[in-house]
Amino acid sequence: MYAVWQKKPETYTITYNGNGNGDTVTNVPSAVQKTEGVALTLSSTKPSRTGYNFLGWSKDKTATTATYSAGAKYTEEGNATLYAVWQKKPEIYTITFNANGGLATSVPDSMQKTENVTLKLSTVKPTRDGYTFLGWSKDKTAEWPTYIAGGDFKENASVTLYAVWQKNEVEEPTSHNITVKVSKATQKKGKSNTYTVTAYDNGRALSKTECVIKCSVKSSNGPFDIAETFTDKKATKFWIKVTAYSTDYFFSYNNGAIASYSYKSVR
Repeated sequence: MYAVWQKKPETYTITYNGNGNGDTVTNVPSAVQKTEGVALTLSSTKPSRTGYNFLGWSKDKTATTATYSAGAKYTEEGNATLYAVWQKKPEIYTITFNANGGLATSVPDSMQKTENVTLKLSTVKPTRDGYTFLGWSKDKTAEWPTYIAGGDFKENASVTLYAVWQKNEVEEPTSHNITVKVSKATQKKGKSNTYTVTAYDNGRALSKTECVIKCSVKSSNGPFDIAETFTDKKATKFWIKVTAYSTDYFFSYNNGAIASYSYKSVR
């Protein structure tokens, strides 16, 4: 009679390595034993590394794709070290918009851009009186945009984009028709009146850079030494001089009635 033998199965050690390349890696599973011929269920625990996503395990330390996922079946025989396979999380950048002289409340809200993913900029266009919006630039003083509203933004950086403006051309009338309007506010406490004079050319209000307005409460001949807004307790009649386009224009105000007149200098 001969003895009959059965070989005892080998036992192998499977070790997990966090493979952090100097970074701290937490939740790395402890080593486990695998019996020859018996499939091993890998640990379902997933290690953690700041700034990275865990993809799985590989016997290749430099692998970029995983051979085994957490909790997968492992059937290979022999002692082995399984290295964590990591994928770097993309950076998130903030894109901020600056009205750059335009209406601050008209700019788009800031946007988030993912690293290496093209961002579609907002289609919202800011506004600015007297100007046309051209687009956006990282240069605050740019005269021509790098990006348009709704365009692609590919840079991997947090940046501020400044609105780029083009000043609208104002067509000068072929002839000037200077008129004035006077607004009046009564101060109840002192029973005085505050007057504000505004000059117009062909119905368009003139800015302070386009004209100078002076008033007189003494006579039609001046002196014109009072600003366009003034307060007086007694005045119900006064005279106005508007200097525009290198020309002086004269008007009288009398209890709400306005008339132009020809100025005659006093000798």
